[in-house]
Amino acid sequence: MVAASRVSSRLRLLPLALALAVFAFALAIGPWGVSRARGVPPPTGTWQLDAPSAPHAIEAYASERSVARGDVLRVHASTDPAARYRIEIYRIGWYGGAGGKLVACVPACDSDEQGSSQQLLSPDPSSGELDARWPITDRVTVGPDWQSGLYLGKLVLTSGDEAGKSRGFPFVVRAPADTNAAVLVVMPVNTWQAYNDWGGRSLYTDPDTAVKVSFDRPYAPDDDQVFLDYPIVRFIDQFGYEADYVTDADVDADPGQLVRHRLVVVPAHSEYWTKAMRDGFEAARGLGVNLAFLGGNTVYWQIRYADADRRVLEEYRSASGDPSPNPRQKTVRWRDDPVRRPECTLVGVQWQGGDNSSDPGPHDYRIVARNLDDPWFQGTGFKAGDSVRGAVGREWDALAPECSGKTPPVTVLFHYQGRATPQTPGVYTSTFHSTNADVVRYQAPSGAMVLAVGSIEFGWSVAGSADGTPVADGVTSPQHPPHVRLQRFLRNAFEAMTRPRAG
Repeated sequence: MVAASRVSSRLRLLPLALALAVFAFALAIGPWGVSRARGVPPPTGTWQLDAPSAPHAIEAYASERSVARGDVLRVHASTDPAARYRIEIYRIGWYGGAGGKLVACVPACDSDEQGSSQQLLSPDPSSGELDARWPITDRVTVGPDWQSGLYLGKLVLTSGDEAGKSRGFPFVVRAPADTNAAVLVVMPVNTWQAYNDWGGRSLYTDPDTAVKVSFDRPYAPDDDQVFLDYPIVRFIDQFGYEADYVTDADVDADPGQLVRHRLVVVPAHSEYWTKAMRDGFEAARGLGVNLAFLGGNTVYWQIRYADADRRVLEEYRSASGDPSPNPRQKTVRWRDDPVRRPECTLVGVQWQGGDNSSDPGPHDYRIVARNLDDPWFQGTGFKAGDSVRGAVGREWDALAPECSGKTPPVTVLFHYQGRATPQTPGVYTSTFHSTNADVVRYQAPSGAMVLAVGSIEFGWSVAGSADGTPVADGVTSPQHPPHVRLQRFLRNAFEAMTRPRAG
């Protein structure tokens, strides 16, 4: 859903009724998107979280966004009031519909440890940056058999009035350096942190918008950005694709790693990109690496890391307000002056204002009948006039008239016909045209194929049981039911894009 503060930052306001509905939905979903009934904790020993009612009862962050086998993950935890707790480590995936697998506990799965309350600092009044500066309370050694992927550190209270309640923090386990899976998944940690208003400030808090945000703090209880990527992670796991996982920061540090894979996947919501990331993706595409953008509102803002460790994001949203002397590094929309690198020149589509405030969803994708003979539709059973219920949601992207001719010919495979949305004059240098959404593919001169699904919530439609087998709570969404034919379509796409390159 689109937070009210974010809507304001884009010069739109949620209608009151919709805002209340969004808020109510957020309470029902809970942190990390886990569906739960109030007062009913999830089953013990699952990846699901049940957040305490007290704001700071238990929370933590890690010093590392990604780790490799044998590395030590340093955890900074706080319990307020002091209470006992343990940390359960889960790998998020399919696991027969369970949604995650327990891989370790600290200090042990049948034990706990004493926690204490840590000091709560205030954000810097000028920049909004907040570094929690908590001491290291736990060290987790990454096991030699931990599979690369997205992991959740679940902190569970074991004493006090909130015993059984939990909070979590995400991290990625990278693959060994000498292995190169066919698929590389780039987890959008920049976007996770941009929306995180723990401590009172984020890139969206209104009117006190931060221009710097730190990874050195917990995630806010109602922050569900990580959860948006779960369905894509589960699709990859469910159908057995060999995949390595990294983060935005890893790609910024070493863009060259992109070319060691046949297909690079960007999950649901990857809105904030550095120049090194963008340059790296374009270079990889130029060398024949296939790209799959499996979400929406993709590559919307350019951002910088403000420190050498890539622990602080910097975003000013205007060229005049950005102190950087380099016009190519200004933290503005990629399509705007002075950067002028429209998202569509990489992704094929771009965000035009389609979201749950401008056009309340979810909406259906409809097959583009003229392209039914496309090989990616083979064996799907799709026919002219067919649609996929709920595949368009939260925020979505479409073909833009000003992008015509800036990429090779684009094939539109699915389309949602939205509303016309003429933009208020003077808001942006490039306009929004409609709330349409499109699934598109194009082939670069190098031979690389680029797929964009144009919707943040597309993943729900491909990450459910293919045979009706029951799944755990939170693994599927009633608003976006699994669609077996769409699963087959995306599997066809993956099979095409993971074949060994000729020569």
